[in-house]
Amino acid sequence: MLNHAPSPSRTPITCSQTFADYAPGNRKLFAVQSGVPVREALEYAASLLDTSLSNAHEVAQEEGDNKAWITVYLLESALAVVNAAIGGLRDEERNQ
Repeated sequence: MLNHAPSPSRTPITCSQTFADYAPGNRKLFAVQSGVPVREALEYAASLLDTSLSNAHEVAQEEGDNKAWITVYLLESALAVVNAAIGGLRDEERNQ
């Protein structure tokens, strides 16, 4: 009889991703480092989105501009997706 042992758990990690054009020729100033656990990267992204959302909401309330409210909606949507992904990863970690 074959005994199928569960495969060792592997934590998903980030790959390197450059951003912030600073010069002609598509040169980038910053990078997300490879090897960061995905859940930690998503939690950091959620924090950045939450701060951005708070600032955008303040501007939208002060200005009342439709573009500002669109930014609020887009940031809320992105934050919800990231938080859902974090929740899914946490559930997966608990079930292993």
